[in-house]
Amino acid sequence: MTLAVAATFGSLPEAHAAFSRLAAAGFNPVAGYNMNTPGSADGMAPSGYRVLAPEDEIEAVRAFLAELREAFAEGGEAEAADEGREARPSTTLGRMRRFVRYFVILAFVAWAVVLGYSLTRR
Repeated sequence: MTLAVAATFGSLPEAHAAFSRLAAAGFNPVAGYNMNTPGSADGMAPSGYRVLAPEDEIEAVRAFLAELREAFAEGGEAEAADEGREARPSTTLGRMRRFVRYFVILAFVAWAVVLGYSLTRR
């Protein structure tokens, strides 16, 4: 059985979700492999995760994943339209970045308050 890359994902949860949906739909996917660049065994983050499928199923698998992505994209746009806002993908990385931004701003404000207080006490 020869395998081909069905899709590449940026995170393990996305790859696992695609793998699970493919298995539930009756396809024979192979677990996503970590695509590290050569020599990156030093703890660097992987560049992506692949979901593989047998070559005789690859076109049907890719079509299924394309339909799945389209359905999820339409769902996000419909929810945003209902709420009167622009559709914006929400990812774990995006939420972490927002948290870090707010934390840095809060730390800066706290530093400025402490500095201002110490300067007025002199």
